[in-house]
Amino acid sequence: MPALPLAIPAAARAGLEAALAAAGIELGALKSGTRVTHTVITQDGTEWELTYLGPMGDEAVWHLAGPGVEHGNSLSTTEAAERITAPPAEPDAAPASNNYIPTAAISAALKRRLTEVFPGVNFHVRKGRGTGSAGVSVSWTDGPSYAEVNRVAAAYQGSYWDGYNECYRQAHNILTVTYKGETMTGKPLVDHIGTQQYVSDATRAAAAAIWSEAHDGADPEKAGHSQGFVVDGEFVHDARANRQVDQIAREVVLPRRWAAAKEEAILAEAAKAEQQGAAPAPAEPSGGGLSLVHSEEEGVVVRGTSRGDGSASVLKAAGFRWYRKGGFWYLPGTRNAEGALCLAEAVATLRAGGLTVTAAGADTGPEEPTDGPTVPDVPEARAEEQSMAPLAPTVYYGVPVPGTVAKVWDGPLGEGWRYGVRSAQAAG
Repeated sequence: MPALPLAIPAAARAGLEAALAAAGIELGALKSGTRVTHTVITQDGTEWELTYLGPMGDEAVWHLAGPGVEHGNSLSTTEAAERITAPPAEPDAAPASNNYIPTAAISAALKRRLTEVFPGVNFHVRKGRGTGSAGVSVSWTDGPSYAEVNRVAAAYQGSYWDGYNECYRQAHNILTVTYKGETMTGKPLVDHIGTQQYVSDATRAAAAAIWSEAHDGADPEKAGHSQGFVVDGEFVHDARANRQVDQIAREVVLPRRWAAAKEEAILAEAAKAEQQGAAPAPAEPSGGGLSLVHSEEEGVVVRGTSRGDGSASVLKAAGFRWYRKGGFWYLPGTRNAEGALCLAEAVATLRAGGLTVTAAGADTGPEEPTDGPTVPDVPEARAEEQSMAPLAPTVYYGVPVPGTVAKVWDGPLGEGWRYGVRSAQAAG
């Protein structure tokens, strides 16, 4: 095993601090007895360890140790920050179990889940061969990124290999799946999920055309080594032309096409709903009797939720996160006196998502009417205030825009409401 570096370069540390700071997380002190391992503690109390391994292009490589890590022993600065700052999954209410779910059952359940999350993408999910094999392989062409697929697959892994300490660690996932007519609950008998994204000929041809345009019409198949250049804000590294074409395909063309495909699906669902003469309902419009409260210790939190009440998707879209230890949803960045000012805006956004919400000590206004005009009437005394509000449409993807949402249209809560509408229509 190669020796670890003796110190962390200042640029590598600064890059990691900046990536974590974007999510409001501070890089902790060096671990006692080491020069290259930092600790990081997130807002929900989860502890991580990051060990500097060396440089990789414009970023550093880190070994990440923490709960549910399934990527191996090396992550770039960006990947490590994304893994640490990712919102925790809604807790599974299934009881602790000493039972194990066979790998074949997990493989089938994972394919069903991927097909639900990414409709229209053909996934090939295979159980590893050989006696005692507990691995699963997932492959697909074009479509979603590795990160999107890995986030879904992580919940189906029972353990993962810690290459730094050379041992398997438990992922603590408990699942309930149905396989061959039998419903079973337990730990996934899966110690590895390998993902492989292939690039179609059409995508590669589009990437080759972009490369050729940047090199005065040259043919990448006949070119040799090429200097780095920038495409749509992405830096293409110095490499042989065919390697640069592959990078353009994966980092420019595929994300562009996948974003367009998702937007097209949302528009198609909206058009279908309009043809049927009814606007699509927000996803999971339930969660009755919820209350929002604020304190300087906890910030803005939601009380009264329960697993399966349908409030999770609306809360996530509005920017709330699940605090696993406390057992409640909270709004990041509101643990101060000024956080109380966010109560009314948060209530309006959650009501627009279909939830019944009240707030203690906040002037949130009346509940949005279920029937009535598309845009609520505005009293004359508030005409000047309304004229200063962000310019918002009266209807968004076939859904009437409530007046409370129109006021915060350009803010994070307005974006949360729009995301909820798009997600609901994409889910059908």
